[in-house]
Amino acid sequence: MYIALLFVIGSQIIMFSIHNNEKEGINENCIYSWGDAIKWDKVKSYNINENILCLELEKKMFGKIETYKMPFKLDMENKDDIVKLIDMKIN
Repeated sequence: MYIALLFVIGSQIIMFSIHNNEKEGINENCIYSWGDAIKWDKVKSYNINENILCLELEKKMFGKIETYKMPFKLDMENKDDIVKLIDMKIN
């Protein structure tokens, strides 16, 4: 019983340590989240609240189109440049 508990806890620690090493952010070519590259054509809209950018994306799973939101923390220094990049890529 204790071995199973240690296995579950250990696997979660490994998963989150790998996640912390993966790329996350916005690029001219795509958006990185948990190491996955998401193309700009999947982005439908965005919303900025103070220092949080929330992108609304569409994803096709099992033949059904689902929308979900992906939050990012913004640097206040680069906020204007990021907004210009997103406007250019979406429109």
